Amino acid sequence: MDYCAIKWLMCWRLLINKRGSDKYLRSKKYWPYIGRGYVQITWLENYVKARKALGVDFVDNPQLLLKPEYAAPILIIGMQEDWFTGKKLSDYITLQKSDFRNARRIVNLMDKADLIAGYAHAYDKLLLAEGYGVEQVNRSVGQ
Repeated sequence: MDYCAIKWLMCWRLLINKRGSDKYLRSKKYWPYIGRGYVQITWLENYVKARKALGVDFVDNPQLLLKPEYAAPILIIGMQEDWFTGKKLSDYITLQKSDFRNARRIVNLMDKADLIAGYAHAYDKLLLAEGYGVEQVNRSVGQ
């Protein structure tokens, strides 16, 4: 490894340590409602929404959002109900359409939209290859 790469890695590691430090996090105006869970939920109002949605007191116990059993449903409910950016899942993905690129607007606007859309297309292709899709859902609706 060359000197520049080592220097870059050292600087990056220091930056990560600084940004994740207790002092840094406590300096945030939304402390203690810092980014937690799969969606990195922030701000008191979103912790209140999460509490109402799951019936768990995330306001007094914000660290609970780090647990998968809470982080996963909050991600799903938040995407369905437009908690994060004013956009919701059904704006972009339905049985009739799959706009995976613009669906990125639901959580973090267009940050890495093409990369994430690529993952979604790959999952969609695999699900269709296994027989999951619109036809299967439509058949089961009438049963």
